[in-house]
Amino acid sequence: MPKKKSQKNPPSRKVTVGHSKKRSEFFLPLAGIVLMSFVGMGYFYNSSQPEKQAVLAQAVVEETPKPVFRGIGEIPVLTARGVYAFDVDSGVELFSKNAEDPLLPASTTKIATALVAMETYKPGDVLTVSGTNNVFGQKMGLYTGERISAEALIYGTLIHSANDAATALAASYPGGRGEFINAMNQLASDWGLSKTHFTNPVGFDEYLHFSTARDLAMLARLAMEEPKFAQIVGLQSAVVTSFDGRTVHRLTNTNQLLGSVPGVVGIKTGHTITSGESLVTRTDRDGHKVLIALVGSTNRFGETRALIDWIFASYVWEKEEISQK
Repeated sequence: MPKKKSQKNPPSRKVTVGHSKKRSEFFLPLAGIVLMSFVGMGYFYNSSQPEKQAVLAQAVVEETPKPVFRGIGEIPVLTARGVYAFDVDSGVELFSKNAEDPLLPASTTKIATALVAMETYKPGDVLTVSGTNNVFGQKMGLYTGERISAEALIYGTLIHSANDAATALAASYPGGRGEFINAMNQLASDWGLSKTHFTNPVGFDEYLHFSTARDLAMLARLAMEEPKFAQIVGLQSAVVTSFDGRTVHRLTNTNQLLGSVPGVVGIKTGHTITSGESLVTRTDRDGHKVLIALVGSTNRFGETRALIDWIFASYVWEKEEISQK
């Protein structure tokens, strides 16, 4: 039986990306939805004699299918310092290892970076690249002064994990890089990610830049509810250009499980020498969505694959019907 440190469900509130009530044009407008529920069948039988009056009613309540542990197979041996897996729809915890320990999130940070950018910029906004001269690590090849759409930079941030793209998004933010980071922290606070704090938009290892496996899983859950975000992180590759079309940037997704493990639909990788390898992944199989956050591993892809296989072999989703009379 996997270790279950808690049975806390993810926040159930409706997702609003970022820290304000403003909705970006990146996201599809939400249509009004009226949910009508007809619960069972009931009838009232009335008699002229008060003592024979009866009220007969019956309801059948169908709950969201919940995973039930069946204990098939051995739990994978994981080198990751922190791991958290849960069923997205029910919120049931599936696996936990040091899930509340603050760790270095590396480029999984860019989940928050992209969300703040999506709230701030419109798809057609054209930004002038700046602040990228001293950026190291993974890059998409931006040059100072290049004019490129905010949308292209978000693609680069999420697909290619481009440090220069994340930096350019933050540099163009109203109030500058510092205000962008404040917005990232406000986002974390608004979503109840109490053990997450950012000091940069890239994921560089810095003092007071940290998160937990559980917080990253919750962040990913909310982010994946946004259609545009989910679409981007599900792409294996993309090509974007500068505003004038002269500079071409070819992007390759850093998530090697996309296209190789059935059901994997996203979302974000991370790696530094100090932090180790990290991977946040959502897998959809047979109508069930499982999110896994794995932080500080020596083999993020192999361990995530093993955990995915173990979860779907060891749990059965059951819908409980409760009759009320």
